[in-house]
Amino acid sequence: NIWDKYELGNNFYHFIRALKISFKTFNKRNNNYKYDLLLMGSPVKIPVRIEAINALAKNIPTICIDHGNETGTEDNPAWGYDEQSYCSHFIGYGSVGAKAIKNGKYLQSLFNNNPKYIESNCTFIKNIYNHEEIQILGKDLSKLKLAYIPVKFMGIERLGPYLSISDEDYLEWQKYIFKHIKNLDYKAHPKQRNKYEFENIKIVRDSLESCINRYDCFVTDNVMSTAFTNIAATNKAIIYFNIGFGNLTECAEKVIRQRVIWIDVDISNPGSLLEKIEKRIDKKLINNYTKQFSIAGHSDDREETIIKTIKSIMAK
Repeated sequence: NIWDKYELGNNFYHFIRALKISFKTFNKRNNNYKYDLLLMGSPVKIPVRIEAINALAKNIPTICIDHGNETGTEDNPAWGYDEQSYCSHFIGYGSVGAKAIKNGKYLQSLFNNNPKYIESNCTFIKNIYNHEEIQILGKDLSKLKLAYIPVKFMGIERLGPYLSISDEDYLEWQKYIFKHIKNLDYKAHPKQRNKYEFENIKIVRDSLESCINRYDCFVTDNVMSTAFTNIAATNKAIIYFNIGFGNLTECAEKVIRQRVIWIDVDISNPGSLLEKIEKRIDKKLINNYTKQFSIAGHSDDREETIIKTIKSIMAK
């Protein structure tokens, strides 16, 4: 029905044959080993997901450990059918993650099994979290050291449907930013595969964690990434150009709007970026995001939380 509805062509049987071969290969896996509990990272990869399904079918406790330094920012279908659908316990980050999952449109499990949410601390975020007031930019951006933090060019590897800007359009948008904001470093995404040439632009390939203190202000166009979570924990201003990437949960959008200088941009007609920034440059920024989405209501580090969760489950 799906194949016909979306008119995917005449190679239907080739597709079915590929699926059958794939499942036949997975079914040859060794089922002889036994365990009392399954601990896993993201079940995005099919072999991990199959292992989780086998464990759950045998009523074996299955713990999924979240990644990305936050939980509950993005309302993405993949987070519902991956992370939430194939576990009995979910170790997230901040306390608001449970509320975001419950109220999100796409974040619940496909099977209504509602894994138990366990909040935990992101160690890196907790170590760099700055409780001081966020710095005011001031009128002269040219005197500040700025870093642009993009998402990677994705090609066909997209977690749809909310990452739909083509690489070509995204590249032109990035060139537009650097044409209008001169004192800007390009902090390259660590997993970037596509190689695009940028003229007269300083490209920084150090990890964000190692260079986060070099800059006075950050510029980004995605607030649903690990990188954003990291920079949000500082007391430095963030200029966010909302060009349409991603789908925020309602509770995340509320506090992110408080944390950043939020500027909606139509990339087909961006206008003067500096004028848009200047209109909002005196905005007082407040960080309620980090303590809600990355930090737990207890002091245990993440490893301690995982160990306590395992002991609690196995004691029953």
